[in-house]
Amino acid sequence: MSNTFSFAIEPLAAISTLHLTPATLTRLTDGECSSVTYAYEYGGFVYCANHGDALPVEVDLAVVVAKARTEGIIWIKFDPDASVLNGLPVFDHDVAPKCIDLDDRYADSIIGDRHDQYDGLEIHGVRNFALPDGTDGTFCEIVDEDPEFHSVYVHLKEGGLDCVGDFSKIESANSYADELAQKYDWPSPV
Repeated sequence: MSNTFSFAIEPLAAISTLHLTPATLTRLTDGECSSVTYAYEYGGFVYCANHGDALPVEVDLAVVVAKARTEGIIWIKFDPDASVLNGLPVFDHDVAPKCIDLDDRYADSIIGDRHDQYDGLEIHGVRNFALPDGTDGTFCEIVDEDPEFHSVYVHLKEGGLDCVGDFSKIESANSYADELAQKYDWPSPV
């Protein structure tokens, strides 16, 4: 008699809920994530097999799922008592994420004498993430829910955005966007 379960094994990794932002953890426990999930009171299970499926829209969850896919993991169990893994972002659930004194303005170097290629401004929340391949690099993603900082973008007429400023306070981002709107006669995003 053969072991009938041997063909039905799907690898599962149990990892800390600290690998999710508080906002994504809430979506997971409420059963509202963008991917196949099964919630329980303190976390949940996320299906990550790659059958041509898109990554989750929650950027923090997408980073974890992408890493899991590279290692052949089919399910992730997010649990507050599970291990924190190296190479994945970790989020503080006790305090709101913050940047200290971020006030970077670089529209002049981005726009230069090409202001006619742009037609407006946008402001978005942004979060910095570790690369899913475990290297020391990072990447930024627009995350309007639970951001680390706020960025001002100029909108290209042909489509797309160029970032022209990063700020720890939304008020500073709004002020900078107003300055640029007046300077270039664009509509203000605020």
